[in-house]
Amino acid sequence: MSKQIRFVIAVAFLVTLPRPALACLNDRDTLAAEAQRRPDVLRAITGRFERNPAMYYEMRIARLKVELAHNPTLLSDYDDIAVALDRLGYDTQAIAWIDRKLVRLPKFDSKNHDISEEWYRYYANSGTFHVHRWIHDGADSTQYRDLSVARQQIEKAIAIKPTAHFGREKYQLKVIDWLIQSRVKGPAVTLATALDGAPRDECITALAGLIALGNAWESVDIYEALAEQLGQENHALADLAELRAEELRKSGHKSLVTDNTAPHRSIFEEGLINETPYIYEQFASQRAEADRWQTQRTQYMMGLLQRGRHPDTDPAFWNGWHDSGPPVIVRPPGHYDGLKRLVTMLTSIFIGLIVAAPFAVAVIVGRRKSRKPTGA
Repeated sequence: MSKQIRFVIAVAFLVTLPRPALACLNDRDTLAAEAQRRPDVLRAITGRFERNPAMYYEMRIARLKVELAHNPTLLSDYDDIAVALDRLGYDTQAIAWIDRKLVRLPKFDSKNHDISEEWYRYYANSGTFHVHRWIHDGADSTQYRDLSVARQQIEKAIAIKPTAHFGREKYQLKVIDWLIQSRVKGPAVTLATALDGAPRDECITALAGLIALGNAWESVDIYEALAEQLGQENHALADLAELRAEELRKSGHKSLVTDNTAPHRSIFEEGLINETPYIYEQFASQRAEADRWQTQRTQYMMGLLQRGRHPDTDPAFWNGWHDSGPPVIVRPPGHYDGLKRLVTMLTSIFIGLIVAAPFAVAVIVGRRKSRKPTGA
């Protein structure tokens, strides 16, 4: 086959490729598919996950303090009290309570699962409380003690149980390292850049876990890092994560390391969000539904908590709660269905053939002329 013929075939092939193969399209089909693949990530972005009222933790603390007064060897009670205090924002008290557990812990034994689990929980909780206290104290760039302690404790927790919580502690350690490096060397990179090269699925799962199970629901940095990771495969979900980061900025939240004195350019000005109105509509709709659900859940809980009932001790606590589940993002009937896709593909092929035809004719004519005998 001559070079000219191969060139014509290549041109025809490129021109007739269906559009989805040439560009990344983002519409409600895209968002529906991505949401079905990563429902936990969608809930982490929109806030459709459980967050308990303060009274829930206050009642737990009061009950467990009584239990420990009678039996101070109940090691898990120290964790529960400390975590409850941290959820309420009392990080220094949380650290004091987790250190009470340290006094009671038996000598570490890697062969004893129960003992190693208690040590893992101590290190993981202690490290988390220290980094939370550093943040709550204003994330002072001149103070590193809490960050240093947090790093040491989280590193020890990972050494005991490296795959706990789908590797969430490993990414917690990466965040701490980024904070320390940024404070020492200046905010040279964002968290998203610092996580470049991390296994994508693992990173996305861990970041979503830090939001839904940790304390990152109001972290601009975590959402921007999540958007960056999602943007490599789930462009619609990445847009939603960017919109959540923008929502946080508008409500006064800032990055922990970037220059907060400089004006932040909106992602709308930067053009980071796809020009798909459906993405904006879905974000507003999903966030509103999540807030309504959270309000209803809190109201239900408060009605029972105020009567002295608590899910820790009342097996029937949730009997009256009916959750229909989060709204499902569906592909609207007829939107990009199979027939439309077929028509689009055939149209592309037809246009491609029309564009390629002149090249083919030129090559054929040229070949015929070159075959005519000379000197006749």
